[in-house]
Amino acid sequence: MTNVRSMLCASRPPYVEFETRPVEDRQATIDGGKVVVKDVDYAIIRALGSKDTVEKEAAGWLEHIEAQAVRGAYPRDWAKFFREQYNEWKNGGDPAKVNGLYVRNWAAISRSQAEGLISAGIHSVEDLAAANEEALRRIGMGSRVLQQRAQAWLETAAQNGSAEELASLRQENADLKSQVDELLKDVDTLAAAIEGQGEKKRRA
Repeated sequence: MTNVRSMLCASRPPYVEFETRPVEDRQATIDGGKVVVKDVDYAIIRALGSKDTVEKEAAGWLEHIEAQAVRGAYPRDWAKFFREQYNEWKNGGDPAKVNGLYVRNWAAISRSQAEGLISAGIHSVEDLAAANEEALRRIGMGSRVLQQRAQAWLETAAQNGSAEELASLRQENADLKSQVDELLKDVDTLAAAIEGQGEKKRRA
């Protein structure tokens, strides 16, 4: 289980929520002589297991991490995920979109357990599997059992995925072998036909 947790801890993105806030448009206020307010989207960013948040203007923050991703200084899949999450939120989609399996959709726990995890800042099975000590303390009683269940579930899912991939490859191989056998039969039939025609010519 330790290896699984180590891998996940190194690969889990922070949890990000977006919200719109009224902010004074200072230049418009100066130009118009009265307070002018505009809507600005903010990203509220919290590292896995932390209760502390960092708040950034969403547009600037997304552009910053995307530029870092191009330079290799930020994970590309994280930047892509956050951009997709932001676009979905802007279009009225589910604001609780997470990277992984949402705990509310995880059949291995109860509804109340899922809500407890969300309250503790854990929104996906993958996040639970990678949770640090601070996060486990915030989850409270039974947190280690839940984490072990998440790690076991992910290992099983990975093994099932490998088994399904192997079965698919075996089926493809069998299909290819069948096609080759059919082609060989066609070649034999064609060769026999050509030989028959040659025999007829010789007799003639």
